[in-house]
Amino acid sequence: MRELYNFLSSLPPREYILVAVLIGMLLTNDLTPDEQRALGGFFSIIGQVLWVNSSQTELLISRDEYNQLVNMKREIERIKRKMGM
Repeated sequence: MRELYNFLSSLPPREYILVAVLIGMLLTNDLTPDEQRALGGFFSIIGQVLWVNSSQTELLISRDEYNQLVNMKREIERIKRKMGM
């Protein structure tokens, strides 16, 4: 899976889209419309899981960085007070 991701992520935007279109078109060859819809829904769920997981991870990282910044500012103010500044 990592090799596929590395390959896809190395492509320029237009080629990236073209690969997705080609894969999508190839998947339609032997599938009925109902099967295509079911497979499309399946891929959509996978995409949503990846999206939500990465969004939640970024949120938690941002909160942690923000909390670290707030704590540093508090510590600076504490040191300033201690030094009489």
